Amino acid sequence: MVFAGTLVLGFGWMVFPFDIQMVWTVFAQAILFSLALSVLGMDLLRLWKTKAFMPRWYVPVFVPVWVAIGLADLQKAYECMRVAGQL
Repeated sequence: MVFAGTLVLGFGWMVFPFDIQMVWTVFAQAILFSLALSVLGMDLLRLWKTKAFMPRWYVPVFVPVWVAIGLADLQKAYECMRVAGQL
């Protein structure tokens, strides 16, 4: 369910017209980057506080996916801004 939500958030802009694509990609990349950083930070704090050995399973699974999709959305946002004349 998390992966499906990530894909809808990350690539949902494909079905919309160009002006909505720019807003969607900027919004999605901001959410995905902040989600990845907050999950990584919370798990690192948990590891440090509890002296645990391994991160939880979703950290190495979802954080790279969120960062990769966020980078793809960031590239699309720059492309949309360049075409719209904002860069």
